[in-house]
Amino acid sequence: MDSPARSAHAFLDRERGLLAALGALLDRAAAPEPTRRRTHDLAQSLDELFLLVVAGEFNAGKSTLVNALFGRRVMEEGPVPTTDKITVLRYGEADETHRRGDFVTERTVTAPLLEGLALVDTPGTNSIVLEHQALTEDFIPRADLVLFVTSYDRPLSESERQFLTYVRGDWGKQLVVALNKADLADTEAALAQVVAHVQDGLRGLLRETDDGEARRPAPQASPGATAPPERRSGNGAGRGGGEGGAVPLVFPVAARLALAAKLDAAPPASSSASGTGGAGDVRTDPRWEASRFGPLERFLTETLTDDARLALKLAAPLDATRALVADARARLEAQRGVLADDEAGLAALDGRFAEVRDALSETVGRAVADVDRELLELETRGVRFLDDAIRVSRLNLLRDRNAFREEFARQVTRDADRRVEARLGEAADAVLRRVFELWNETYARLADLRRDRTTDGGGFLYDRDEVLRDVLREARRTVDQYDMHEEARRLLENARAAITVGGVTAAGIGTLAVVLIAATAFDVTGGVVLAGALATLGFVVLPVQRRRAVRDFTDRVRALRADLEAGLRRELDAEADEAVGRVRRLVEPVASVVAASRASLDAALAEADRITAEAAALRADVEAAFGAPLESVGQLASGSGSR
Repeated sequence: MDSPARSAHAFLDRERGLLAALGALLDRAAAPEPTRRRTHDLAQSLDELFLLVVAGEFNAGKSTLVNALFGRRVMEEGPVPTTDKITVLRYGEADETHRRGDFVTERTVTAPLLEGLALVDTPGTNSIVLEHQALTEDFIPRADLVLFVTSYDRPLSESERQFLTYVRGDWGKQLVVALNKADLADTEAALAQVVAHVQDGLRGLLRETDDGEARRPAPQASPGATAPPERRSGNGAGRGGGEGGAVPLVFPVAARLALAAKLDAAPPASSSASGTGGAGDVRTDPRWEASRFGPLERFLTETLTDDARLALKLAAPLDATRALVADARARLEAQRGVLADDEAGLAALDGRFAEVRDALSETVGRAVADVDRELLELETRGVRFLDDAIRVSRLNLLRDRNAFREEFARQVTRDADRRVEARLGEAADAVLRRVFELWNETYARLADLRRDRTTDGGGFLYDRDEVLRDVLREARRTVDQYDMHEEARRLLENARAAITVGGVTAAGIGTLAVVLIAATAFDVTGGVVLAGALATLGFVVLPVQRRRAVRDFTDRVRALRADLEAGLRRELDAEADEAVGRVRRLVEPVASVVAASRASLDAALAEADRITAEAAALRADVEAAFGAPLESVGQLASGSGSR
């Protein structure tokens, strides 16, 4: 079986790996630098002594309580804020003070209490110097246990509740509460009422931070250390101990009386933190009895054994991990909200692309139908002309090709070429107007994606907005430079260059159609003229030739119309595809960064789940090896004397 030391090293290695993964997750979630620094601080704290942080508002008696623990004045006391910096008390063979920064002082004290832990005295959380509160709040995440000092005359004020929400809700820190100035109570009933008020406040605080957690009975509390009537279990942040967490114990004390009793019982040079001295036994002093200080002191000197401190130290980073993962998850969820808006916007754009393309197909279809209608009318007039012209009475017209051409043009083709070109121009304008509207709509929708984005998404939003800026710049340039007439000219030229009908490439689609129809008429009438050259046979031959000529003309014109229709539809559809495709391609970089961000975000959320599960498993292993941290507190409550 592994020794406790070897087991502890294994747990420390696992926690360092967990914190490294957590740091990477916080980077991905774009957490602010102070939050990301927490993982480094937590990793460092694993190699440090057990850290007990004393916190509370100024004038609650924090410094007096610390002095009472050591039996001498190691911290300055006074009616105004006296602790103007964080003071770290460590064990040392001699009393020495070292400045570690503008607001941090380290002091060595020869006291048995400090052989197994470091004690941190913090400025009042309501100090008029804002830097003090910021430093206190910066130090809390490093704590293995927080001893919070409130006072009988102002028990659990609203500002204290806010601070405890930070300690418990944001960081899930282990917490013990000292209700100082208990000697101000006129009666035991009055003190019990205030203790109950503090317990109720802590209970309400836990409800806010541990919403929905199950409850289980707490250990029986001693008269000196008052425990609320329930404990909690679950995995919510802020429960002060993770799995098996409990509502904090409340120790009513009178630190001023305890310090006075110890000062009188011990020589001035004594550094005893046990409550006894060489000049007399503090336990015989009535002030010591009245101070109710014994249970709190025994908690710190007897209950926090090596295993108990180790369990708390190993649990502290896991509690902080839970809070930090929650912070990372909240930031990732905020990014997911931005991504969801982006994806919805891009999906709407994609839908609009499809709608516009369908509308352009309808426009192209109408244009082709309009052109075909013109050709159909031309065909109808041509059939009527041939039926009228191929007769014995019109032989002179049939023999005079120039006259025939002129008459065909007058009665059949007229200005059909101009009308066909006009129809095509209208179609081109309709297509381009719709495409121009799509460019404007796309620009507006993309611009809306950049509007009112206040989420701190770090690199995610930076990359996204960089792409959006480039895309919007290109869209704006296209919209500003869009020349409808030039685009229409280009579209028609491309169509003319690509359409081949009857082996001929169009110089003008309308002109080509008219010329080919006229040529078809001349072709079919040429044989008629030869066959009907003899007028004497006209009454017999011409009716047959007329019917053949009309039939041939109709077949050839219809084939020409089909070729032209297919060519027009093909080329106009290609132009519509290209026009919508250009807008689609504009949006592709945005879609790519959103898709990549979605994959990265999903991976980060999965990593958050993995870290959470690993932290829970690690917590279970720690408790199996060293016991649940708060069970140690419960042992004090059930095993210590009253005073």
